[in-house]
Amino acid sequence: MFTKFLLWGNFFTRVRNSEIKNLGIEVETDNVKNGAMFKDIGGLKWILDELMREILVPLRHPDMPRLLELGIKPISAILLHGPPGCGKTMLAHAIANETGIPFYKMSAVFGVSGANIRAIFSEVYRTSPSIGFIDEIDAIGKQIVTQLWRCMEECHRKKPGYVLVIGATNRPDAIDPALRRPGRFDREFALGFPDANARTEILSLLSGNVRLEKGCNFDLAKIAKATPGFVGADLSALVDKAGNLAMTRWIDSRKTNNKETNVEWWRQPSEVAHIIIMGDFEDAVKMIQPFSRIEGFSAIPNVKWEDVGGLDLLRKEFEHYIVNPIKYREEFEEFGINLEQGFLLYLPTGCGKTLIAKAIASESGENFIHIRGSELLNKYVTVRTIFSHARTYSPCIIFFDELDALTTKRGEDGGWDVEQPLTQLLIELDRADKRQCVFVIGATRRPEVLGEAIKRQGRLGKHMYVPLPGPRERGLILKAIARNKPISEDVDLIAIGQEEAYENLSGADLAAVTNEAAMIALEEKRMSGEGSFEGKKWMINKTHFDRAVEKIAPSV
Repeated sequence: MFTKFLLWGNFFTRVRNSEIKNLGIEVETDNVKNGAMFKDIGGLKWILDELMREILVPLRHPDMPRLLELGIKPISAILLHGPPGCGKTMLAHAIANETGIPFYKMSAVFGVSGANIRAIFSEVYRTSPSIGFIDEIDAIGKQIVTQLWRCMEECHRKKPGYVLVIGATNRPDAIDPALRRPGRFDREFALGFPDANARTEILSLLSGNVRLEKGCNFDLAKIAKATPGFVGADLSALVDKAGNLAMTRWIDSRKTNNKETNVEWWRQPSEVAHIIIMGDFEDAVKMIQPFSRIEGFSAIPNVKWEDVGGLDLLRKEFEHYIVNPIKYREEFEEFGINLEQGFLLYLPTGCGKTLIAKAIASESGENFIHIRGSELLNKYVTVRTIFSHARTYSPCIIFFDELDALTTKRGEDGGWDVEQPLTQLLIELDRADKRQCVFVIGATRRPEVLGEAIKRQGRLGKHMYVPLPGPRERGLILKAIARNKPISEDVDLIAIGQEEAYENLSGADLAAVTNEAAMIALEEKRMSGEGSFEGKKWMINKTHFDRAVEKIAPSV
């Protein structure tokens, strides 16, 4: 049952509440928190290790630093931040459960007074060692921030007992900067989006109490790879949805087996308990909309290298510098290799630069943010916000399309509207050591207008030229484009791509040719009034391609 309150929202405790009742706040005693322990949390190993060293030991042994006479002051406040559903509240509960000390949970709401904050902190100090957890701390009004940080600083001055303050938010930038310094929130822990290995660990924990299909057909790692952008809450919903699909499948089979009987199927005893199979998870992935897609800032491309066609050398380069560093990050870090190198693609119009960037993101199985250079001139879209989101979604690939619209040479055309976002972009590119596995790809068809500042090493220092496709590549592109079209078996797309009529055609031109050939074939079918030709299904043949290529002029 939720606690009813007058001036404070959702305040719970598992300890005595004698003094808090005097505030006019009804408090419900709860002897059992949500039951989470460190062993129940997946994908946060490095955070858990630090919390064990710096938080759990002082809480379990509050006199140890004084006994050792090391002069060590234990951490008095930590800030947990990350997207909704990433496990901030669960982690706070786990800290309290691991230590077994009193735990006060407070949700910040508008209208809280400074007097109530002091009274509540007094109760937390009185029952020390104890934990005070402030959820949604970004909602605290500026007028009471001063009272809050004064109460937090008392953690350092009060000698008896040990009090830990935990704050949680999904908007760290909205917190007053006065709270985010040593002596108030001593440490900050960013709970970002889990990578593929972390998602596998989380899925393993979540599915520990359900009946899964046994055998080589079931692969949690494959499911984890198919769920980039999912946080813990999304993965929990995924497991629940897979269970519901398994139940639906079992119900359908019961209905079929009992169709000819007069007894309702649901009254029949269950002979075999239903299990969750790999197909249930694969169907559930398509039905669950993770937070990252709801927010609308990050998208997971559904583009494969097979959709690009050709460009094998470029593919190898990106596998070497982006895909492999994401997949084998620990090995690259072991050798001290810079993982955040910037890339600049310069290529003619229609050669598939956007398709290439999406294929790289899809191949790595991670998040993708697509920004056009002109969008950065909008005052509501800032470079700092883009990189902040990318760090949250990391590993992540940022693709700046039409970069020449933004990065004209400083001091020349564009004035302040161009100068400011360009400067911000250069600052973010210089923070390679703090980008946290964020890769940047820029694309332009006019490299000569870009300033040397952005093209130097350390920023977008690796340049890759994408030429017009050659004869063999044109054939591969045609095959990729025509994969879902009814092409006649006697049509050799590789040979067509090598014909003289197709020289100087870009990928976009080849797509136009293929589409035009399909339109010609469809028009012939409609004019004939028949659905087949000589007893065969109506197909796109060589003649249609020959007529189509005459209508398409090279765009480059």
